[in-house]
Amino acid sequence: MCLCSFKAQSLKVLSSVDTTIANIGDQLIWQVNLRNISDNYKLEFPILNIENDSVSILSQENIIEGNKIKGQRFKISFWEIGEVYTPDYFVKVIDEKEKEDFIIEAERILLNIKSVLAENDSIKTRPLKGPVKVSRVIPYELIFRTIFLFLLII
Repeated sequence: MCLCSFKAQSLKVLSSVDTTIANIGDQLIWQVNLRNISDNYKLEFPILNIENDSVSILSQENIIEGNKIKGQRFKISFWEIGEVYTPDYFVKVIDEKEKEDFIIEAERILLNIKSVLAENDSIKTRPLKGPVKVSRVIPYELIFRTIFLFLLII
């Protein structure tokens, strides 16, 4: 587990991942939690949208403690090998007492994504599978028999 934190005033942001080494397509749990939340702070957690093919956000849910939303939990998958970082994520904090708002960025965590094939000991070529029988799209034999039967009846 990796924990990273950032402090703004008395508010503390913790960013954590269940593992920092994974294979392509593995589902990682990434959490962004806020600690030391003052009662006059209102938190806004935006929906994380990523528009590329190298990372997928599988789910996003609230972390609730004591009837308050304290963070977000993401299920993410990466589709490219190498060292990657968790996506950028910002939490908007509104101080209702002082009528101020500010944005806190969650710490990005370095992850090592490995290929599934790299762990495979066998470099040998796998044997070819035999052909698979495919049924015809148009059943000519059934059509011919139906016409022939129809002609016999007439």
